[in-house]
This record gives sequence, structure tokens and C-alpha cells, in this order.
Amino acid sequence: MDWADYVIVGGGSTGCVMASRLSEDADTQVVLLEGGPRDRNPYIHIPGAYYKTAQGPLLKRFPWEPTDGQNRTEQPTMVQASVLGGGSSVNAMIYIRGNPDDYATWENLGASGWGYQDVLPYFRKAENNNRFCNEAHGIDGPLGVSDIDHIHPLTRAWLQACQQKGLPLNPDFNSGDQAGCGLYQITARNGRRSSAAVAYLKPARKRRKPRVDDRRVLSGIIFINRNGLRWCDTPREYGPPKTLYNRWKRWSDKGVFARMMDGLAAEAAVPKTVMIDATYLKAHRTATSLRSKKGGPGNRGAV
Repeated sequence: MDWADYVIVGGGSTGCVMASRLSEDADTQVVLLEGGPRDRNPYIHIPGAYYKTAQGPLLKRFPWEPTDGQNRTEQPTMVQASVLGGGSSVNAMIYIRGNPDDYATWENLGASGWGYQDVLPYFRKAENNNRFCNEAHGIDGPLGVSDIDHIHPLTRAWLQACQQKGLPLNPDFNSGDQAGCGLYQITARNGRRSSAAVAYLKPARKRRKPRVDDRRVLSGIIFINRNGLRWCDTPREYGPPKTLYNRWKRWSDKGVFARMMDGLAAEAAVPKTVMIDATYLKAHRTATSLRSKKGGPGNRGAV
């Protein structure tokens, strides 16, 4: 396939959901690009092995930049997953939606439609819970949510001690009331992790779509004309760009949202790609590399 209706940059939790939902249309071609590998590591799918996925090659660490007034001797890092499924393939699987008061704050700040009652139907639609089925939980969604199969005796003793000190026992932290002590549910099903790649992308791929290209780290997006664009990956040592997709089918029909940045066209949803491309240009600031980026007549260039 040398064309696509949608090209999704990043195969994390959001990317997997988008690829699955968009590919439900049989007439739509979807490509999902992920910088990390497929989720074939066996530790990913064993809930008790999350301590293995919380370190090692499935993660990338980015140093924090200190703000004004910070004098740190250590160098803290931000961890980001680098594997199909993103954080949902490597995290500790705790299923928690956040506090309803936070959603109310966002709404009051102008995020219309993001109140807790607004998003609750979508939480229920996504969920396949093995214990709850009520106004807060669903059982027909793709995401497996379940109780932890084994509870350590010390955990039970700790919960009893909390209640003896006056903390109420909360059987469901996702009911809308998070006060108290209790047991979390996790995103797992039948003893296996229910990542976004497993819950959303795997069923979609039974339809032989979307197409997934792993180990693709983009260096730029090159707009060729109104009928197409070219994607470039980042080879080792910032080598010359390679064309991934030559044509963008039905450009005007599907609506490609672009913005202008310093006279260059950029895909609005991929600021990380913009930063990667800036590094690329810095490493190859030569007439040859710039000509290869600009392409033929009518191009806007690449960012």
C-alpha cells in the first residue's frame, strides 16, 4: 500500500485506539507508525511481570530541563514507553479515572464537554469489567478491567488497620467517590494484560487493517502538493530521508489539518516530529540535504 487516508504518528494508547476506530470503515486505509518494536516481549502480557517492563529497552528516558530557581544536583528523567501500545504495555495496569473535581476544574477553565458526567459514557463504552455493571461501569467494551486475582495477606491486614483508624472501605475508586481505602482494579483480562494494543489494535488487525509499521522514528513530513505528501524516517546517524508513503488519498475529503510555522508546513498534531526534524536539519545543514527536503515545485518544505 503506497497511499493512506490517515497516517497516525505514534502507536501508544491513543494511537492504537484511533487506528482501530478509523479502520472500522472498510473503505478507509489507515497506517500506524510506531518508533518502538511490536509488543512481542512476553513480559508485557504477564501482569505480575510489570517490574520487568518498567525498566529496560521498552522505555526511553528524557532529562528534565530545570526551571528558574531550581538547583538540583541529581538529573531527574521523564520516562516514556517505546513499544506498540505505549504506556499501556509497560505500566502497572492500575485502572483509575481521576477525581471528578479535577474534571469540573477543567470545565470551569473552558474545557467545554470535559466535565465528569460528559466523559463518563465514554469510560463505560470502553470498559469490560469483570465485577461491576452499573451507572459507572460497562461490560461491553474492548478494554478488560478486572479484580486482582491474588491478594497478599499483608495487604488485607493493612486494609483492616486502615478501617480501625477510621478510613472507610471503598469498594470502587471509579464510582465517582475516591475517599477511603480499598483494592484497585487493573487493566487485565483472564490473567493477561489488556493494553491498548491488545484491546483495540489486535481485533482491528484481524480485519487486515490498519497497517502497522514499527521502529519508524519520523524525521519530517514533506507536503508535495494538494494530492500527496511524503513521510521520512530517521535512519541511523541521521542519514538521508527515506520515503515511506508517496500519496495521500482524497486529501481534501478527509481534511488534513496543517498550520504554518516559520513559512514551513507542519502537521499540527505532531510537535515531537517537529522537534526531531529540527535536529535533523541541524545535523544536515547542507545544500544537498536542503534540496532533498524541499522537493519539486509547489512544495512547502518539511518540518
